[in-house]
Amino acid sequence: MYINPPYSQLLAWVRHGVGQLVSHRGHLNQLWLVPARTDTRAGQLLLGAAQSVCFIKGRLKFIEPDTDLPSGNSAPFPSMLVYAGNDRQAARFDEHFRSLGTVMDNFLNV
Repeated sequence: MYINPPYSQLLAWVRHGVGQLVSHRGHLNQLWLVPARTDTRAGQLLLGAAQSVCFIKGRLKFIEPDTDLPSGNSAPFPSMLVYAGNDRQAARFDEHFRSLGTVMDNFLNV
């Protein structure tokens, strides 16, 4: 499941998503695109549930939907992709996203 929540409601979305992970006991996979704000409650909660994280190099760049050309705008903050769910899929995350930035995996969540 791909999740790009409204950033103004990030904590509520993360709480719900992590709750879903717990209730599905490893039978749910989530891929989050969120601000790389590791110092926030939402960031800490999501990282606590993560198997892998990719800290994307630079800032996300946007395209114009009508033309598929660069808009000249970029995100005002760094972003990260966070994988939470089935451990067997974590290796695929690394394989697919390493080209976008630094990937950290094999989190030990105790």
